[in-house]
Amino acid sequence: MSDKFSSTADGQVKLAQSDQLQSPDIDDASVSASRLGLLSTMGLLTKIATGRIEAIEEVFIRHGDIITISLKAGQILLLGHPAHARYILQENSQNYVKEGIFWDKVRFFLGNGLPVGQPRSFWRRQRRMIQPQLHRKDLAKLLELMIASIEDSLNSWEEYADSKCSFDINEGFADLAMDVVVKTLFGTSVTESESQEIRRAVHVALDSIFWDMSLSSLPRWLPIRSQRRTREALVSCHHVVSSIINRQSTAGRDDNTLLSMLLNVRDEDGTGMNEEQLRDEVFALLGGGYETISTGLSWAVHLLLHSPEQTQKLRREAQKVFCHGRPAPEDVPALKRSRWIFQEALRLYPPGWFLYRQAVQDDHIGDVPVQSGTIVIPVIYRMHHRADIWPRPQDFVPDRFDPTHAFACNVKNWMPFGGGERICIGSEFAMTEAALVLAMLYQRYKISPAPGYRIRPHASTTIRPKYGVAVQLRRCAGQ
Repeated sequence: MSDKFSSTADGQVKLAQSDQLQSPDIDDASVSASRLGLLSTMGLLTKIATGRIEAIEEVFIRHGDIITISLKAGQILLLGHPAHARYILQENSQNYVKEGIFWDKVRFFLGNGLPVGQPRSFWRRQRRMIQPQLHRKDLAKLLELMIASIEDSLNSWEEYADSKCSFDINEGFADLAMDVVVKTLFGTSVTESESQEIRRAVHVALDSIFWDMSLSSLPRWLPIRSQRRTREALVSCHHVVSSIINRQSTAGRDDNTLLSMLLNVRDEDGTGMNEEQLRDEVFALLGGGYETISTGLSWAVHLLLHSPEQTQKLRREAQKVFCHGRPAPEDVPALKRSRWIFQEALRLYPPGWFLYRQAVQDDHIGDVPVQSGTIVIPVIYRMHHRADIWPRPQDFVPDRFDPTHAFACNVKNWMPFGGGERICIGSEFAMTEAALVLAMLYQRYKISPAPGYRIRPHASTTIRPKYGVAVQLRRCAGQ
């Protein structure tokens, strides 16, 4: 396929007109709001509850950049322009906090770790201690653990290449991502039974957050089956994680795992984290290091299935970078195509497709008054599909992330990891893992759609591929 063509997100092919390749300046964001009526609100909420992500795009196209929804519980503002997101995430972030029923639910599942930490003073302390550890220049041994874990997963997929059976690579990536985060967190000291218990609890917690919102008016102590299952899984996982922390702390060794880093961090006054804080940060890393990567990789493969040109470029890059043999940490900076492909997958299907904040004090967004207590929701999915910001927004064009390209995007409008001071602290770690997975995968295997292949985006806490991603694997020549 020549460069004059590109694949759309749903696999269709469109002609790229030359005058479309120049990224336009961003128009001023709307400063007034449209109010959804009762019937429109009910229709939107029903569609979102059933996973129809396209409904949110339709509402913004029809009503503009700021949409007001009035419910008995209070007012909600939906924001569809990056300028509005930057305002609440950066310019006035102190007024828009992670409070309210949604974050209460998340903290119930994931604890008060860095992604959701409150109050602000506690969050600042935690971030001040942890951030330098994830940006250390001597992370080579941690990357070695990551590469070894990826290799183990890809080796286990050889049975599908040998048997020519269909393989849901979405499930495969879920297992791979969990393997990587468990190994980089705990190293090789964690037992198989401990690893399985951690996986089960994280699966249950992430699956429960979205649906538990519909039960938000009911107390947690009620014997509702889903809530009881979640509580039991979390109690078991907390016990396992506490045991691992105590074992590692007693051993007193630094084995270059993330847990060792967390055990050794100290604040300015010389104090570290207590057991509960350590456990919350571990659980936050488990959740954050799993869902974004696994779903993002699944969408990347789906997009590549319909883009032979990008697939070939990715494979050539992997063969060139890994020509010396086994992948090594120093190879990571050269995996540019792999990184752009993952970035474009996260643009089209951002796993965290919305953000959620609550206003502390009265404010204005444009000309729209925001009362204290208002729920403000920047919708990242809409922002990533705006034609006034992203040329050919529905097309799969990884080269838009090439900074040397004529129509390179403005990355400040790309927000799959949030933005401002609360931006995901592990974003670079996630990008590194994803680039390695894609390069190592396509160096080893040729991937084609399985018979009857079908896929549809389904929105819950993340945008997941409904029906999975059914593929067939074949070994590349020489593998």
